[in-house]
Amino acid sequence: MKKTFFILCALLIFACQTFSQVATDTIQIKQGLGPVFMLKDKALRPVQMLEIMKDNTEAYNEMKIARKNLIVGNIIGGIGGFMFGWQLGGAVAGTKINGPMLLIGAGLTGVSIPFSIAYSKHAKKAVKIYNKSKEQKRVTSNSLEMNLGFSLNGVGMRVTF
Repeated sequence: MKKTFFILCALLIFACQTFSQVATDTIQIKQGLGPVFMLKDKALRPVQMLEIMKDNTEAYNEMKIARKNLIVGNIIGGIGGFMFGWQLGGAVAGTKINGPMLLIGAGLTGVSIPFSIAYSKHAKKAVKIYNKSKEQKRVTSNSLEMNLGFSLNGVGMRVTF
């Protein structure tokens, strides 16, 4: 009888399914045409990143610099792109190209590139500072919590540390 009970318990232990979830509160950086910042599989805008980083003054200040570079770069690039595109669109439509406006538009678009690079650099630095502070908080907290209870799949145990 003891042998049968032991075999039954062993089968139940090996047959049960286990699930694990890791709640990440760090910001991931995904590269595309520019960096995309993700938190829990959702893309973050610069304003949202500022809101998240409010508690960490060093990361917050770095992100403020990044956002300023993004705004200036977008304004200059938008104006330059409009001037350049207006001339190209006119050329397709058959009107005469205004050379100085075309060159100024191209120049403004080129001037916006360093601002975009500066945004990427400062935003990545802010994310590294933020993630490092989150990692330090996680390492310093030595709380271990074990819960046993019922779940949708039956009886379950959750260990949080």
